Amino acid sequence: MEDHDVVLHVGLHKCASTYLQRQFFANLPNINYIGITSRDPNLQWIARRVALFDEPTYQRDLPQLKEDLKRHLDLSLPTLISSEAISGTLHPMLFNADRRRIAQRFQDIFPSARVLLIIRNQITWHQSSFPQLCQFRSFNAIGGQFQDWIGHHIDIHKKGLQSQFHYTDYRLLIEIYEQCFRETKVLLFEDIVQDFQKSILNEVIPFLKLTKEHIQHCGEEKLNSRHNRFTLHFKQNSPKLFKIYDAVKYRTKLWCPPLHRALQAREEAEGPIDVDYLPEHLDFLKGYYGPINRFTSEHLGRDLGEMGYPV
Repeated sequence: MEDHDVVLHVGLHKCASTYLQRQFFANLPNINYIGITSRDPNLQWIARRVALFDEPTYQRDLPQLKEDLKRHLDLSLPTLISSEAISGTLHPMLFNADRRRIAQRFQDIFPSARVLLIIRNQITWHQSSFPQLCQFRSFNAIGGQFQDWIGHHIDIHKKGLQSQFHYTDYRLLIEIYEQCFRETKVLLFEDIVQDFQKSILNEVIPFLKLTKEHIQHCGEEKLNSRHNRFTLHFKQNSPKLFKIYDAVKYRTKLWCPPLHRALQAREEAEGPIDVDYLPEHLDFLKGYYGPINRFTSEHLGRDLGEMGYPV
């Protein structure tokens, strides 16, 4: 598949990946979409087979994987691959995913691929990721506190061990993918949140080599809001029934309902989870991420410090 047009979306957690996959990628016509929300069940698990298998399992599966791609991809159409698994794991202590090896695997299969990477201010990224980690009982997070969790990772980082902070080392990510692929485009989560439609039309669509006509049937509502008018009305007037509807539509909620219930029970008992930093935590994050974000600023030609990134 050396000449096949492929875009690899490195879906970092908490960077609009699920939203893009559900609302946009899954509704694109005239494209091979490899991802968990793909309408073709044969393409839903391909990316995870590449990214999550350990090396012996991956090598055993590789011939069958290539055969599945030949059978189910229409090579006359461009291919889009999107999965959070490509970025490694939300909590590196769980799987110890090797990002460089993941990139090399995709390079071996799709050597001509181009990469789309979306990054987010690390300060807000940790605040957003902690409630999700609570679902997986990370760091005894059900009942654990955000400040304890950040302090724990600062401690293990100072001991020279892999910590949560490595996941958002954007300098390393950019270097890995630029070494493996011919083109890497980096977008900011903050730009997407501020104007989703503008980001899609001006940045994502041209990078996918599609035209605005290709996405007409996605509908304006899918480019502007998390839910269309019907689901917004449904959510406001029947919140309990909406939770059931949303759980059925959002498949990952079906895979781990006990985890979601545990998080919901905590929030109902204690209120919203506190994700405020201590001053010493912010000082550490600025010191750790400063060189990383200054490199990224220079690379992108944008001052990330002006957007609140620690520099």
